[in-house]
Amino acid sequence: MPVIEELADEFSESVNIQIVKIDGDGDGKRMRKKYKVGGYPTLLLFTDSSAHPITYNGSRDQKSLSNFIKLASKVENKKYVEDSEQSQSSVIYLSEGDLDSLENISSNKKLVLVQHKQLSSDFLSSSWNQAAQVFRNNANGVKFVELHITDPSVLSSSFDVSDLPVIIEVESDSFENSSCVQQVTKDNIMSLVERIFSISDNGDVLSDRNAGRLFFVDKRIRFENTEDGENLLRDIVVMLDCDSTEAKALFDKYNVEHGADLSMLPYYQKIVAKILAKEESWLKSESNRLQSMIGSLDMMTKSDAHYAMKRANILKASIAGRRL
Repeated sequence: MPVIEELADEFSESVNIQIVKIDGDGDGKRMRKKYKVGGYPTLLLFTDSSAHPITYNGSRDQKSLSNFIKLASKVENKKYVEDSEQSQSSVIYLSEGDLDSLENISSNKKLVLVQHKQLSSDFLSSSWNQAAQVFRNNANGVKFVELHITDPSVLSSSFDVSDLPVIIEVESDSFENSSCVQQVTKDNIMSLVERIFSISDNGDVLSDRNAGRLFFVDKRIRFENTEDGENLLRDIVVMLDCDSTEAKALFDKYNVEHGADLSMLPYYQKIVAKILAKEESWLKSESNRLQSMIGSLDMMTKSDAHYAMKRANILKASIAGRRL
């Protein structure tokens, strides 16, 4: 593998990292048997913190391997190794400079844990690796990625990311309109992953981050003066009576398709009223509360889960639109 020679050159001046190539059919037979190497090439990472190596299962290009080594070694002062004989890495590791390569990872769906480089949590990284191992044989071919960045704004053009850490769910090779962003904590990381996979398997919960949203309202909710806000609130009240002549005129004005889901208009009414009452802080506190609920979907009925997801989507859009 030429990439091994490239890695050796990259880390040639590091006193803590050695890149070693071993012939498993030659002098390395004993090592192959000891660590139960089943095929070639196999990439193992040995650290001082564990007697058992990590088997690397990610992309085998130089950038992915280099980032994995840096994140898993003392170069970044990270510890990704658990004291377990089964410890493996099924995660593709990326840094901020490799953001473009995220689109190039071949997969119908990618789950990306994004952490702040200086404030990253070893617990979240370990849990992410654990989740990747649990679901690495999933039928949907989902790839797990961990991305460390220093500035969340580098993602803002593609994702609704205002704070870290988050899990980004990318449904295709294209970023546009394909992501679902979930705020993640040490308490909900595994349940979020389980929820995402249950969505893929049986469709019980909406994964679309646009579910429940009315884009013509989202645009107007960015109002900067009271008059515009009061006009928006008046229009929402009018549209609640969707069969009225005035409501139909508004639907035509804003190109609302016939049969569009207008069930969340009362919730928009509540949000606009909160903003006009100068209670915008409620949007963030309510968003946090809903995220906590979404992290425990197994405790909710199907209809409650749908409603929670819709409200969370609307709040995220409102918070982003008003730059809170």
